[in-house]
Amino acid sequence: MSTDPVQLTSPPPDPLPQVSRIAQFIFGVYMVVLNVLIIYLLCKIWPDSIPPQDSIETISVFFGKIRFDMSLEVRFLAIAVLAGALGSPDCS
Repeated sequence: MSTDPVQLTSPPPDPLPQVSRIAQFIFGVYMVVLNVLIIYLLCKIWPDSIPPQDSIETISVFFGKIRFDMSLEVRFLAIAVLAGALGSPDCS
């Protein structure tokens, strides 16, 4: 019997591919723009006051180019989704 312990070693992991500086910059700009867009939508959807239960309000975003008709329940769900996207470490 051999007294030498058997050494089990795994091969070194493959190095990760390097990301170019321009790709890092573009990704950073994308993340900033996405977060600003989410905050903008949260501010536009947030109700000023509690409207009557069955009312539907029109919400316009991007200087009135896009309009949404939302009930109070849908607005609260949209706020929860947008807040979750804002708090998520991966917004994609």
